Amino acid sequence: MKTVRVILRVIPYLILPAIVLAVWLWYTHPVHFLKKLDADEVKTIVLFDGNTGYEMELTDRSEIENVIDNIQGFTFQRVRGIDGISVVEMGYRFRLIFSDGEGSELARIIIDSDDTVRQDPFYYTIAKGDGKLCYDHLWKLIRDEFHYNY
Repeated sequence: MKTVRVILRVIPYLILPAIVLAVWLWYTHPVHFLKKLDADEVKTIVLFDGNTGYEMELTDRSEIENVIDNIQGFTFQRVRGIDGISVVEMGYRFRLIFSDGEGSELARIIIDSDDTVRQDPFYYTIAKGDGKLCYDHLWKLIRDEFHYNY
C-alpha cells in the first residue's frame, strides 16, 4: 500500500516533464513541405500574388515540376518565439494551390519570402538545403503574365 502511495505521488512529477519534452521535440523537429505530393499528379498550380491581387494558373509541366522540386528540396524549421506565430497575421505574398486533373486540391502553401513559408499557425524558415525558394521566379511569372512593373 505504501508503494502505491509513493507511485501516485511521483506520477504527476513525471507526466508534466514528459509532456513538455514531447511538445519541445515536436516543435523543434524539422519539417518537409509537399513531401507526399507527386509532381505527376499535379495538373495545375494556382498562383495568387497577395500584394497585387493577380492570379494565374501554371499548367506547364516543367514549371510545375520546378516549383514542387524547389519546395521539396528544403528542410524547414519553425520560427521560434512570438514572431513565428502566423494565426493573427493577415495577408501574404504568394499562395500556391496544387490541384489534380479533376480540380481537387492536393496541397496549399504560402511563400512569404525567399526563405520563409507560412503554414498556419506557424512560420517556417529554411534549415537545410542549397539556395532559396522560388520566390523570385514566382514574382517574375506574375510580372511577365500581367506586364506589371512597380
